[in-house]
Amino acid sequence: MDERGCVGAPDWIIEVVSPGTISYDTKTKFDLYAENGVGEYWILYPGEQTISIYVLQDGNYQPKGDFYEPGLIPCYTLPELQLEWADVFEGVG
Repeated sequence: MDERGCVGAPDWIIEVVSPGTISYDTKTKFDLYAENGVGEYWILYPGEQTISIYVLQDGNYQPKGDFYEPGLIPCYTLPELQLEWADVFEGVG
């Protein structure tokens, strides 16, 4: 922390993709976040109601799973935290 706030990359980013920026969100930001050391990257696709999870290992993102139906979603940055898929997409449709 400094006088302006947090310094450095966040540990975990959740990106909500919009149709107009899907390429930017899933390629440009994906690479940028990996280069800057963001440890866990979730990409949410509201239209498909899908979550793709990636974890940074040796400087590259490794896929940890795609979640597209009700059930618990693990968080690798905060192992004690699990999100319910239905709660994430409640009201989307």
